[in-house]
Amino acid sequence: MQFSLTWPTDKLQLIEVPKAQDILIPGVTIFDQTQLASGHLGFIWETDDVNSGTTLSDGTIIYKLTFKLLGANNSAVIESSVEPKISKFLDVDVNELNMQ
Repeated sequence: MQFSLTWPTDKLQLIEVPKAQDILIPGVTIFDQTQLASGHLGFIWETDDVNSGTTLSDGTIIYKLTFKLLGANNSAVIESSVEPKISKFLDVDVNELNMQ
């Protein structure tokens, strides 16, 4: 599974990228921070069970991000992005899943 998030850096400041102990699902997790200064964070996760995969229930929390709202009377939206990683979800047979 991989995807990216983006936010306006003039309105939001990411307080901290989650550490390994903050990840709530089993497997290997990597945060792509190469474009963090531009408000882009990539997320890559691989299951620790490559034979059977890992099923996540609807609503499963995989990690939490904390942002600081910059300025008074501001509001901001965190959105999905194609930078630095395009969204891709694969099943145990490495078939790409259609996520909506």
